[in-house]
Amino acid sequence: GDGKVGNPYIITKAEELEWFRDQVNSGQYSICAKIADNVEVIDMSTVCHAADKSQNLEEVSWEPIGNTTNKYMGTFDGNNKTITNLYINASQLNVGLFGCTYEGTIKNLTFENANVTNTQSNTGILVGKAGYGSTLQNIKISNTCQIKGGNYTGGIAGYLDGNAYNCVNCATVQGIKYI
Repeated sequence: GDGKVGNPYIITKAEELEWFRDQVNSGQYSICAKIADNVEVIDMSTVCHAADKSQNLEEVSWEPIGNTTNKYMGTFDGNNKTITNLYINASQLNVGLFGCTYEGTIKNLTFENANVTNTQSNTGILVGKAGYGSTLQNIKISNTCQIKGGNYTGGIAGYLDGNAYNCVNCATVQGIKYI
């Protein structure tokens, strides 16, 4: 694809999702993506994970797609697929798979084994801050996920100024205020 609504970038693995994030965060905030038809699971453990001294692994925390400078404004279609092993350990505003959206759409996505921790505000597994006009549709956060944040913390979104349709959170959620 070319990133347009009718011809989105096709994501087949975590490294391609990482590339997509880098494009959005460098200013291409309106591009669109879709997880490929022939993919069932995107395993994030190759691009983000906790430290494991027995494996000589240093911690790698996921950097969110979209930020306060480049809010995500495109359409991301999870194509009814699952993202597993999302790992975030941060101390910043707007944390999740997506950090900050504005009139963006994220749909058709399930999360399993996500572990998101953030000491600042606007923390969610899917999106930290779904800003004005954002749409979240057909999102499921399984009970194998956990999230711990500061103010404005939620399983799906920490803060939502838009619409959510057919979304369910079964994760354990901890926060300070506005949970």
